Amino acid sequence: MKVVRWLVVVKSIRREMYQAAHPKTVQPVRLGGHVILEGISASLATLGNIGPGLGRLGPSGNYEFFSVPSKFLMIVLMWVGRLEIVPVLALFVSGLRESG
Repeated sequence: MKVVRWLVVVKSIRREMYQAAHPKTVQPVRLGGHVILEGISASLATLGNIGPGLGRLGPSGNYEFFSVPSKFLMIVLMWVGRLEIVPVLALFVSGLRESG
């Protein structure tokens, strides 16, 4: 596993433990000074085609603050989520068999 993933896991566990003791506290998980739960929330919201996410992506928010590559990735996630993962994988796997 990449070190960044371990950092996210450890920081998330630490945040959950802190919020269990202090339930009214809002403490986002940050990595390099940036809140990362919005990125995770955006990925899950686009893959599931549910629309709003958490934080700035809530019902009154939008996706405008994401970079262009991030928006492109979210478009791909929406496409995969809409068509379901298995047919998309079958599309690419059958293409590999024909060329190989």
